[in-house]
Amino acid sequence: MPTDWEGIWGKAEGAERPPWDLGGTTPAVAEFLRENPTPLGKSVLVPGCGTGYDVVAFAKAGYEHVVGLDISPTSTKAAREHAADKDAPAAHFETADFFTYSRQVDLLFDYTFACAIDPSIRDAWAAQLANLVRPGGHALVMMYPLRPLDNEGPPFAWSVEQYCHYLEPNFSPVFIKECAGEGRRKGFQLLSLWRRRSPPQPVESDL
Repeated sequence: MPTDWEGIWGKAEGAERPPWDLGGTTPAVAEFLRENPTPLGKSVLVPGCGTGYDVVAFAKAGYEHVVGLDISPTSTKAAREHAADKDAPAAHFETADFFTYSRQVDLLFDYTFACAIDPSIRDAWAAQLANLVRPGGHALVMMYPLRPLDNEGPPFAWSVEQYCHYLEPNFSPVFIKECAGEGRRKGFQLLSLWRRRSPPQPVESDL
């Protein structure tokens, strides 16, 4: 059964943050932006952006148009309020379904989105990543959680091999490495950067 994300956000509004909300920029994102001060293009998409901490971080790091996407209107509202407080005009937020979104970007960041969807639609997730990242652009993917889980999900466990299986048909790996972590997630995640290959061109026939 699909997760009721709006219901979860509705309960969290005005109370404690949702359990996955870190209360600030993902440490691995802050680390990546310090190590890569030159933006990888102009536009960024962050699906499942939650309160928008990472969207604001990319916007303040010099990316010109950063979109945080979430299916929950309450999440979008919280993210807009956060961006306004941080004076980040390059940060934008939309309530929309990732799987029907169509605007291509130079960089897509996925942290807790891939592990939040049901494993049965990972093929669709990988195909949509390829649709949304321009050829020559990049997907910054946090490989998480890299461990067996007691719960039925979400989050749903992944392995490095599974991430590679879904990404390698359309992306070439730039790096897969250890990264800054937080709390109980530390030690169970790797940060990976992938470059979108150009789709093969049709071969013209002389016939």
